Formats: sequence, structure tokens, C-alpha cells
Amino acid sequence: MSLFKDRLFENHTFQSSFELNVDQTELTVEIIDLGIGGVSAATDMDNILNATQDEGLDLENYQVMYRDPQGNWDTVIIANYEVLGARFVPAFQPTSSRQPLSV
Repeated sequence: MSLFKDRLFENHTFQSSFELNVDQTELTVEIIDLGIGGVSAATDMDNILNATQDEGLDLENYQVMYRDPQGNWDTVIIANYEVLGARFVPAFQPTSSRQPLSV
């Protein structure tokens, strides 16, 4: 997946600082807001998700999750390949099989 991430950051410009993790086995995408200057990844979410789709990741088949700089997880709702803005629904709680990522 590093080739995908390399291509994503090479071909697109983002206003926010974030880490992107894609798990093709669990079909999850994690967008982790690093909270470093600029705007938040939540504000830049449309741009981030449109860029991932442009690079060939079919978001319709993935659960997309966002973690804010304080460590809170939210699910990003996507419909018909269009991001519904920065409307986040608290729906993801880390379990013993998925620990919060440390950044």
C-alpha cells in the first residue's frame, strides 16, 4: 500500500497534515489528523477522500474512519462516491483487536 500512499501524496496537495492507513484485508481506511498547523483533516476531508478515489481506491467498499488529534474516532459517511461534507458520526470504538493508533 505504500505505493498508493506515495502516489497519493505525490499527485495531490492537501491543506492538512494527516496519516493515511489502508487495510485491504479489513477494508478500512484510517485518516489520522496529526494536528500540525494548517487546517484540520476534518476540514480537508472532501479533498482527502476525493484524492484517494482519484488514485483508484473504491471507497464504497471501505469503512472510512477519522481520528482527531485528541484520539477520538469517528466514522465518515460516504454515499454515491460523494463525501457528505464533514459530518461525522461517532460509531467506532477501539476493541481489543484494534487498539488506538499512537502517532
